[in-house]
Amino acid sequence: MSTRNRSEPVVITYTELTVMLILVTALFVLFFPGDRIRSGIASEKSNYDLTLVYLRSIAHAYPDDPENWMRLLDAELTMGDTASAEKTFAQLKHFKKIDRKELVWFGYKLLKTRYLHSVDPYRKAQLRLLLRTKLRDFVRSDDPSLWLIALQEARELQMPQLQFDAMARRINHTDLTDTYEVARFLQLAVETNSVSEAVKRIETLLYKNADPRFYELLKKFYLAREAYAPAAALARRWFLQSGEREAFLDAVRFAFWAKQKDQARSMIEKHAMRFLDDPATSQQIIKLLLANGMPEEAHRFTVALLKHQRIVP
Repeated sequence: MSTRNRSEPVVITYTELTVMLILVTALFVLFFPGDRIRSGIASEKSNYDLTLVYLRSIAHAYPDDPENWMRLLDAELTMGDTASAEKTFAQLKHFKKIDRKELVWFGYKLLKTRYLHSVDPYRKAQLRLLLRTKLRDFVRSDDPSLWLIALQEARELQMPQLQFDAMARRINHTDLTDTYEVARFLQLAVETNSVSEAVKRIETLLYKNADPRFYELLKKFYLAREAYAPAAALARRWFLQSGEREAFLDAVRFAFWAKQKDQARSMIEKHAMRFLDDPATSQQIIKLLLANGMPEEAHRFTVALLKHQRIVP
């Protein structure tokens, strides 16, 4: 009869523990596919350590599947475990069939995680410079998705010049129709002393897409800065493209405000007659002429209007 105390706990051997771990890993792979693992990481923050044990077990049990290593790396970066993430990232780089864009993205995330968790000011400054270089490479690439990533990351890291450059690429090479983003582009242009470049890019977008929203955006921008001469030039060109009555009146009005009386007179002489069938616009033209000391021109246009309406012979 054994002398072992009946209350003494049963000891599990290493072999039995290994078998149990393999079984748990297999069950985890079977019942917790990639999307559920990711959602688990997001929702069960208190279970990060256990999650990492599972993910590492899966990665080592199925080392030829890069998805397992990417899930592990994502979890390690989420936890800020940069030492382990370095090793996992090195493992990922050995795969030849992995999407290179994903590899670039994980490399950036690893660098950013190092930066966010760095406490040494000098090291943090060095890492920020490296992040800036990485984002600059994203902006210079031919991949629009990388421009968007650069834009979002530069905004988060408070790098206005990079934000501006990323937006410039998007405006130049994509069918951008988000007026909020274009308005932000103008704001960044002011912050980075790049107003001239920004205006040229937005004007190109305006005339390319013939979208009146961009005209209104630029017009308000010029008026807020009391830049009446460029506002008049903008309105004049937009009128010649769109034929809009408001653009015509803007061109005349802004020319007067910019003290460009000859330019205003020229616009009226060349284009006012097309509005003879538009009483509201005709009245606006007469008011503008009278308000800006041009009674003779106002008289000639009034006579032309009355003749067109057959009120006078």
